[in-house]
Amino acid sequence: MIRLSFLLVLALACGDSVPEDEAICTSDELLLALSAARAEETVTVGACEITGSFAVPVSVTLAGTEGSVLRGTGDVVTLVNGASLRGLDVVVTGGRGVVLGASSSVVDVGITVDGGIGVYADGVTSTLTRVQVQGALDPSDPDSIPAMADETTGHVLASLQDAQTTFTEVSVSRGGPRGVVVQGGTLRWTRGGMEDVVGVGLLLEDAEADLFDLNVSRLYAGVQPHPAYGVIARGSRLSTTNLTLSESEGMGLLAIDATGEHTGLTASACALGGVWLDASDLSFTNATLRANGLVGVVAGEGASLSMTDSLVETTTMQLAAAGIDPTLEAGDGIQLDGAASVTLENVELADNARVGLLIDETGATTTMMLTSVDIHGGGLGAIAQDGATVMPLDSPEVTRTPDLVMRDDAVTSPLDLTSELDPAAVP
Repeated sequence: MIRLSFLLVLALACGDSVPEDEAICTSDELLLALSAARAEETVTVGACEITGSFAVPVSVTLAGTEGSVLRGTGDVVTLVNGASLRGLDVVVTGGRGVVLGASSSVVDVGITVDGGIGVYADGVTSTLTRVQVQGALDPSDPDSIPAMADETTGHVLASLQDAQTTFTEVSVSRGGPRGVVVQGGTLRWTRGGMEDVVGVGLLLEDAEADLFDLNVSRLYAGVQPHPAYGVIARGSRLSTTNLTLSESEGMGLLAIDATGEHTGLTASACALGGVWLDASDLSFTNATLRANGLVGVVAGEGASLSMTDSLVETTTMQLAAAGIDPTLEAGDGIQLDGAASVTLENVELADNARVGLLIDETGATTTMMLTSVDIHGGGLGAIAQDGATVMPLDSPEVTRTPDLVMRDDAVTSPLDLTSELDPAAVP
């Protein structure tokens, strides 16, 4: 029979460090220590690997030392209300690494997901600080994530359901087909980010999120039946400050029936567009969209777009992917396709391969305010077609170089549009 020594119990109760020869290093010892712990006490595991499933009682802290690892195939660590997890590593295979409880916290923890979910929350308020969650994806082989993988065959780094969650310096990587999923509830994420994700980096559904100084990069399509997306906000409010989206094989930000304000957003090297608005109301201040493929910004039917003090440049010619129109090739700065309301103020459109500004108002009534819009370089400058009025483009508030005006005036056929997405192309 495993016996927990009186010295170990006394050390745990007093919060003192545990001598190496008394360190908790078996599943039975840890289960016994947790069952004996009282509120505000700390249970400390040694520099060893322990396999099992462990529930941390109300207001108890489970802490580790350098080299402490908890491993399991089900729910590896469950934090009951007010419990904390600190200073150790968790490895989960086909289960859930850390299940958050009400008012729980996770600090200085590494979580490895080899199939399953790294962090899970359902209807609770919790905080994560200095946490790294990493899946088992090999970035050189994104096809290793099966098409439409589920929570056991994929590597979902965090799943937050109707929860109120605060992330500070949280980084997630090597997951798919979703990185972080937020369905209902709220997420406040400050610093950190995600990289090397197959499918969707951050998926918001009927949620509210505020992101600060976050970097989302290297998104892969793999064998998924849809393009890659850095962030999708569906039916959600998403506001960001200094969000960086880069190196996506698909899109940077896709907003569907969403709202939000974005300050200092940067989107670059996203193969199928920097920002897409579908029936959404978004504003951008000090945004930079650079070297994206297909289009810098698209505002589709019913969308409201406001851009102030922003730059859209060097959009490259790119063939669209399945779900858009695989025969279409474009390289546009801003494309307005039936948008309901558009405000562009102090916006520079530079060196975009096909056209700087494309306005199409087929079937839509658009309220448009263009102030200090400067268009130069690239293929065409500004084109209004299919019912769109040319008056805003003739305003002194819109400047085009003479060579662009000449080329624009010579256009006689409508340019193809990219803004219609097949719903099947959106996860």
